[in-house]
Amino acid sequence: MSHNNIKVGSKSPNRTSQIEMDLNDLTDVSAASPSLGNILTWGGASWGPTSASTLSEIIFIGDGTSINYSGSGATDPAVGVDAYLYDSSPVNTITGASITSSSNWVSSVTLPAGTYMIEAVIALSFASTSSATFNFYDGSASFGLDSLFGSTDFEVGVVNRSTQTFAGATTLTLRIASGSNLNTTAAQGNRQAERSFLSILKTA
Repeated sequence: MSHNNIKVGSKSPNRTSQIEMDLNDLTDVSAASPSLGNILTWGGASWGPTSASTLSEIIFIGDGTSINYSGSGATDPAVGVDAYLYDSSPVNTITGASITSSSNWVSSVTLPAGTYMIEAVIALSFASTSSATFNFYDGSASFGLDSLFGSTDFEVGVVNRSTQTFAGATTLTLRIASGSNLNTTAAQGNRQAERSFLSILKTA
């Protein structure tokens, strides 16, 4: 019959002249054994399944563990001092990036050249009712807007957000910009480990 004279790849029409295709029927697609949530990406010679998570270059630090800041090794919190974050298994899928830590307390992140969306919260505690601000620090200067954290209504801290382009490798820390009455490192308790985080997404 005439409807069987036309094929697409190896597929022939059925008796109603319809051709049902699978991805594997295309010569430039290798979609064997995909997993739930996979997407198709170009591998240079063909399309194939890829986990969507591998497409995002991200760093995330802050697993919410309840552990005392006294074990962080950080300098007593004060203006000009960097705050540390706790994470026993930080996420880092940014090629060329590294995380500096000791006993799972992260002191800094080094990023390769690129453009990044950065978000962070710190939640250091105070000896008396007070507040402070922090910012991102690149080893020579702060950038972005100062974000509040305090011991009363906003004790967890306000999320600090910034988009930044680095021309070369840059070491990033979270630095206290203003404030007073912060507890010493020994007297901080668990709040910083439980409620702080740093999230970095590479966009270019």
